[in-house]
Formats: sequence, structure tokens, C-alpha cells
Amino acid sequence: MASVVALWIQPARTQPVAETAKVITAACLLDVRAGVYRNGYALLVEGGRITQIGPFRDIQIKAPAAEIVDLGPATILPGLIDAHAHLLASMKPRWLAGEAIVVSVTQWGLAKRALAGAWQARQMLDAGFTAVRNVGHAGINGDVALRDAIDAGWIAGPRMRTAARKLTPIGGQGVALQEPSGASLVREEYLEVSGPDEGRAAVRAVKHTGAEVIKVVVNDRGLLLSGAELDAIAAEAHRLNTRVAAHATTQVAIATAVAAGVDSIEHGDEADDETLRQMSTKGTFLVPTLWPEAALREVYEGTFNLSGEDKRSFDRDVRASVDHKIALIRRARTLNVRIAAGSDMWLEYPGKTRGEATLRLLTGLQQAGLTPLEVIRAMTIDAADLLAWSDCIGALETGRCADAIAVDGDPLSDLSALARVRAVVKGGVVVKR
Repeated sequence: MASVVALWIQPARTQPVAETAKVITAACLLDVRAGVYRNGYALLVEGGRITQIGPFRDIQIKAPAAEIVDLGPATILPGLIDAHAHLLASMKPRWLAGEAIVVSVTQWGLAKRALAGAWQARQMLDAGFTAVRNVGHAGINGDVALRDAIDAGWIAGPRMRTAARKLTPIGGQGVALQEPSGASLVREEYLEVSGPDEGRAAVRAVKHTGAEVIKVVVNDRGLLLSGAELDAIAAEAHRLNTRVAAHATTQVAIATAVAAGVDSIEHGDEADDETLRQMSTKGTFLVPTLWPEAALREVYEGTFNLSGEDKRSFDRDVRASVDHKIALIRRARTLNVRIAAGSDMWLEYPGKTRGEATLRLLTGLQQAGLTPLEVIRAMTIDAADLLAWSDCIGALETGRCADAIAVDGDPLSDLSALARVRAVVKGGVVVKR
């Protein structure tokens, strides 16, 4: 009886899939692994997965009864992946980070945040993102509930890897709340860690909640988790076959996290060359979350009524920050550090949906010297490897899930083609056309 009850209370991780065989075709298909176009190719999709790829006529001969989905004069490529998403966050740019978190917990609450997440999940899917890794700012389990609702077919959205609450030093992240009233608010958003035993317990707690990735904040406002704490967190997560994403911005925080064996460094602002070499050797991903200069201006300049001197100071700070991050990405690329694309989009972006805003940010990688193909790989096959989901997403290959987008234009020569989405396919189902 206990096993029956356990099955009942744990929703199955399934996705709506095409019930009948389909042949999906367009003018050409982008092979992201080889970096070449396959003209006139088609996908045979059965049970939501790709069972054959090849010239359209060969596929049609093999499956003459299959439904044909012709996406016209478009380029098909794998569905995009945002490896650093915050779907349940939609903050006003005028709020500081700490203020935004307090407002989310106290004025919005988990129910409203989950509804915002459902709305933004649909926007992400419409923009061509068929998978995301949600790394916090979702309350205790809001992203888990959103993931399960998408999997059950209740709402439309991308596949999700979820982190539930972040693990942090005492006091949480970004907030400066005091005991006793502030402590309960912090626990609505974070799990505080003080010592290796608490680190291991926190991993188990978020896993119990439904987390599929552990998000740990290594440094914040001068607070820093110790090497022993990170060792315990990473070891426990890996024992449970779960990857660890580490928010780390200072050199000591990054080096400590890499030494502990985390799977990705998020942001990584002050990483030096020696630490980047260690990341390359260990296979540790960098998710640099670069916001282009123009995007920062669009988000913030219209929000604040800046004086002339304030605007000049803002411009200098923005330019210095972006230049620093571009230099980091170029060094990481030179040292063969694997890069996955992550937006860190948690704000309302004026005049854009969450999906449009996310695309705006991810193309900033091209400013750092990545070719269009490298950017696309960072948003597909490489991001899938980071998410430990290469059996399903990231490439249009036999055996993988039939998640694809069709765009107008040639994305290998013009990355802006990714913003011209003609159709989105998830699990063989056309969810936007």
C-alpha cells in the first residue's frame, strides 16, 4: 500500500507528446554538432522522439502513413535552452535586488509568483526556448510546482530543471534582514548553511522538495561559504546524482567552488586564468550571464530620471562592467572553458516578453567574440550537457526528444534570425506556428 501511495503523491515526469508518427520538414536543418546545414532533411518523430533523420523522400518512403508537418522555407534547429533562468521572478527595474526579493515574498506570495511563472513560461516557449534551468527566486517550491504543471500538460511551457530554494551563507542573498522577523522571510527564499552538516542537510531538504539541481550562493555581501561547506554540499549532491550550480563572483569564491567540484560557475566575474585552467581541466562550465550594454540601458535608463552627471556616471559604470565580462569570456574561451548560455533575466524588460528579453541577453555572447555557431551551441548542445539532459534535448539527433524551432533566415551568418521564430515544436507537438 505504501508504494501505491508514494506513486500517487509524486507526479510522473512526463510531457505531452505527439500520439501519431510525424514527418517534420523545412527548407534546411542545422546540425549544431557538425556546424552545417542539411538541405531538404526531415525528422521522423514517433512517441515524441526522433527515430530517423535524413532526406525528406527517404523518410516519407519509410513512414508513408505519417502526418507531414511542413514548416516551409525555414531553418530547423534544436529548441533553445536558458541555463540560468528565473521564471517566477518579474521585478521592477527600479527595485534593488533585496527590495525585489522582499516584495516577492511579502506582497506577491508564492501563488502569484507561480502564476507569473506560468505566464512567462509560455512567453519563453513562444520565443523558442524549449528548456530552462531555473536557479532560484521561486520560493520554497514554486518552480517545482510550475515544472510539474508543464509536465502534466496543464499549461504550456519549456522543460524545466528546478533548484527550489538556494543554499546560502547565514542571512540569505541580497537581503539585509534582522532577527527575529527577518529570519522567517529569509527561509521562504533560501536555506542557510553554517557548517558541513548543515550543507548536507540542505541538499537533502531541497531534493525532498523536488529540486533537480542544487543552486548554492558561495559569496554575497562579504559573506563566504567555506571550502569544507562547499565540499560537503558538492559531495552530497553528487552522491544523489544531482549537479551543483555555484553563484560565485569573487576570485576566492570561484576558486573555492571549483576546488569543491561544482558543475558550473554562475557569473564568475573575477575568475583568474589559473582558476579558468582548473575549470577547463575539470570540465566545469562557465555561465557568464552577460547583459549587453544596450540591454542594460534599455532596462534602466528609462526607469530612473537621471540627471546629466548621473547618466554619465551610469554610462561609465555600465561600459566598465560589460567590458570586464567580455574580457572574462574571451579568456575563458581561449583557455577552453565550456560556456553555456544563461540569461539571469529576472526583471520586467520594457516592451518585451520574457522570451524576447532572454534572446536579447543571450546574443551578448557574440559581443564577447563567440561566432554565431558557438553561441547557438552554448544555447543548445552545450547547455544540454550542463543540465545532464543530453539524452533528450540540445540537438536534433536520433533518440533525442523532438524539440525544435523553425526560424526565418540563416542563423549561422545572422544570429538575429533566432528572433524570427516561425514555429516551435516540443515533443513532436507544434506548440506555436
